[in-house]
Amino acid sequence: MRNSFPQICEFKVKFEPTQDAEGCFDCVVELRIASDEIPLGDEFCEIAFRKITISVDNEGTEILANSRFGEPRKPNSIPLTKETEITESAKSLSGWRAKVSSTKKPSLTGHAGREIKRGTSSLKQYREEGQYRRVKARPNDRWEVTEPAQQLLDDTYLCDDILFSIEVNKKANRTRSSLSLKIKQRDLAINGIFADDSSKKFFGRIGENQKRLIDIFISKSLSQLAYTDRKYAGEIILAEFEHEFFDED
Repeated sequence: MRNSFPQICEFKVKFEPTQDAEGCFDCVVELRIASDEIPLGDEFCEIAFRKITISVDNEGTEILANSRFGEPRKPNSIPLTKETEITESAKSLSGWRAKVSSTKKPSLTGHAGREIKRGTSSLKQYREEGQYRRVKARPNDRWEVTEPAQQLLDDTYLCDDILFSIEVNKKANRTRSSLSLKIKQRDLAINGIFADDSSKKFFGRIGENQKRLIDIFISKSLSQLAYTDRKYAGEIILAEFEHEFFDED
């Protein structure tokens, strides 16, 4: 396990044999998230998370069906109500027409008309009730951890929970499973904590575009703190874990 920010994300992984299933293992995970100050040279910044992703990469193994944590199946049938409305719209017609008489001069008479239009419009409504899942299974062997309304993450989200179960292919040359805890730059909440009042006043006067550039710089710095040998690509790897089930021989 490699964790560069243990004070803000505690990520523990272990594999245990699946009960009554030979050659299968349960991936048991603990995940706790908090906000904290991170040193950047002479200054500090406080960072928190809006969304993190657990990515899984398996080799020589396969995740068992119906074993993913946080993957509710959407109901195939849902209540559907169809309503049809009859609408009426009134349109006033105004104009003038000539009235001809054999004994009198032609005269103009006002004419007002009213036209009623009837139309139909269909309105389809459906209501589907469910529960919000903070840890949710996503495609490509990923799990997203979020809070409703993009609130900041701050709690225990997995505690000895089985994230997934896998079956190991004994004929494979290599059998391993690796998990990465990642966060994208846009999902970071960064608050500056400056060493003196002058720097605080300076950063308080900068515009939004400049603030975004500073956020990018801080994100790159955090990425370098985590892994100096990797190029920053808008995503920070907070922690990594890899487990090999059998030797290559």
